[in-house]
Amino acid sequence: IFCLLFVCVYLSLAHAVPKDGYTCDTNNWDGHQWCLCKPGERVASIHSEHSNHNEDRKWTLTCGAVQPEFIVENENSWYEVTSPNGWDGELWWQGTPENKFLVGMTSEHDNHHEDRQFRFFTVYSDNWYVTDCIWHTAVNNLDGVLDWTLGADEVFAGLHSIHHNHQEDRIWDL
Repeated sequence: IFCLLFVCVYLSLAHAVPKDGYTCDTNNWDGHQWCLCKPGERVASIHSEHSNHNEDRKWTLTCGAVQPEFIVENENSWYEVTSPNGWDGELWWQGTPENKFLVGMTSEHDNHHEDRQFRFFTVYSDNWYVTDCIWHTAVNNLDGVLDWTLGADEVFAGLHSIHHNHQEDRIWDL
């Protein structure tokens, strides 16, 4: 009976917290990247640096509170995951038509393609809606730094990038 109880508790806890947890550690070159904000938070900043030697980017995302307060009623299913982008191509995630914003991101690097496949963690809130959105185009140069921090009442509601094979890097629009 003890073993059965332990397995049931373990399974219910494993469902509530994702495998990589609510963390946003900077990835290693060519390594797995993961950021998922805690329930009630949103991605507040994105920083990325490119290495010509590794033909990859290190990503550092930070999380912050949403104003007004973002209440999560069910932590077992509070966010959605987008499909991955294709290698060496264009990437689009547009959350505004569905009133969604970014609460995390994960990506994997492939040395053959010298590119990353991204999946975004997104959420909808009944407490507020996405409005007055502005696209900031080409926020980084090829092989350059990407550094963007949001204001307290802002969210990322769309991401776009195009991969350039010659430089093996992406130009990002936020």
